[in-house]
Amino acid sequence: MKGLIEISDKTAEAGKTPVKFILHQIYNSPSQYNANGISWNRQYTEQNMYSVKGMPLTCQFADEDHDIPLGGHGEMTSQDGDIYFEDSLVVGSFEDSYIDDNLEVNGEKFSGLVGSAYIYNQRFPQLVQYLQEQYNNKIPVDSSVEICGDKSKGNSKIIYDGGWKEKGRVPKEYQYSGQALCIGVEPADNKALMIELNTKIKEGDKQTMANSKIDIDNSKESAIMDGSWNPDRGSLFKACQEASNALACFNEMYLEQNIPTKLDDIVESDVKYPHHEIVNGKMVVSEAGLHAAASRGAANGLSDKAKAHLKKHYNELGLELPEFLGGDNKSKGEQNSMENNAIMELNQKIEDKTNEINSMTNQNKELTAKNTELSEAVTNANKTCEELNAKISALTEELNACKTELDAKKKAEADAKAEKDKAEVNSYFKDEIPKNGFSDEEINSLKPFVEKVDLNGLKSAEAEICAKKFKEMISESKNKESEINSKNAFITIPDAKKKIISDKKVSFFD
Repeated sequence: MKGLIEISDKTAEAGKTPVKFILHQIYNSPSQYNANGISWNRQYTEQNMYSVKGMPLTCQFADEDHDIPLGGHGEMTSQDGDIYFEDSLVVGSFEDSYIDDNLEVNGEKFSGLVGSAYIYNQRFPQLVQYLQEQYNNKIPVDSSVEICGDKSKGNSKIIYDGGWKEKGRVPKEYQYSGQALCIGVEPADNKALMIELNTKIKEGDKQTMANSKIDIDNSKESAIMDGSWNPDRGSLFKACQEASNALACFNEMYLEQNIPTKLDDIVESDVKYPHHEIVNGKMVVSEAGLHAAASRGAANGLSDKAKAHLKKHYNELGLELPEFLGGDNKSKGEQNSMENNAIMELNQKIEDKTNEINSMTNQNKELTAKNTELSEAVTNANKTCEELNAKISALTEELNACKTELDAKKKAEADAKAEKDKAEVNSYFKDEIPKNGFSDEEINSLKPFVEKVDLNGLKSAEAEICAKKFKEMISESKNKESEINSKNAFITIPDAKKKIISDKKVSFFD
């Protein structure tokens, strides 16, 4: 895993541990894709990576105290078309993202999207410790990215370039919605790994490193029972000094210690007779180192505490005690009995741990099967949605075509009616109005009705003018000599003024 995990130079803020993840690999073509069939495209990644900022980092836990990280995205449910992961917890959040073209995992170079995040270390200290231990042991930490439809563009679903495909589908319009730690479950993208972790904390104006804890294992199974003893004493001292459990490391690594009140002031001359080695972040007993420490200690004299320390290791490893430790005081049978008891205890521990692991493995298999089933259901649902959307799109096009055709027909009918009405008004104004013998002024007063294509208005105005002229003629005839018959009264009208005027409401006649 060389080059996979490294310590970040970024200083942790209060309550936050900075961490970086490869969110996903970026592929050169849709023929390359991850285990879920997704092929991440560089152009679309650049367009949508803005949404990484603020998205959550999530984790499942196997216990109610949230001390044992185990699981992936969480139990997935669907409501109103949205997907929810209700049993995973938000343990941090992302601040930024960028594309890195020089990533390398297991000797393979590739491009990928990298996200910078924080873990809330005051709320999930055991998770931070677990991640630190994985780092110390060079064990990769997997993760898996989550995306959703870009609702800011009105998309309730993820839009894929070329449509949804089981293998090689390319997300085009979407938003990043979360990154889940995958612990004990198989991730879809084996490149989506934690690549940086920093547990620096700030105490006032002084920065200190919350260093890695060194596990101490004095069991015979982990001990180095062969080889010579020629350690790098400076490296052993420094490892103990920088460990988070430094005091315990010094007390175990060395037979004699003169540790100062302030641990930061310790120097190599304060400790004597190392007899352990550090392998993969774990302190284990070296048989050769134990013999060397016993030999030097016997020559120079050891405290009772140092002798008890030595005897403990000799008994744990089933070795015969040196004479200066009272080796002649115990029979070989008693030593073998102690060794047998230790082996029985260890075997019982191994059996208990094996049963615990098997139980958790079975639970993990059940959860993985359930997750696979739900993933298939979501996949089928997405496929059905894509098909329905395609049908809706086709029907919408047909509907719009029908509407366009209907609007065109309505417009044509309206235009034809308007032309007909205009022709009728013009014809009436040209052929009928002149028969009234109106003056130019009276004719001009009728033109607005022609312009407005108002035939009824034109006829009504014509009738009013005629009525007015009729009244004027009656008034004029009264001022002249009139011939009145006592039985039948009548009015004589000059021939030039005679005209029959017809209207729906009134008729004038000679």
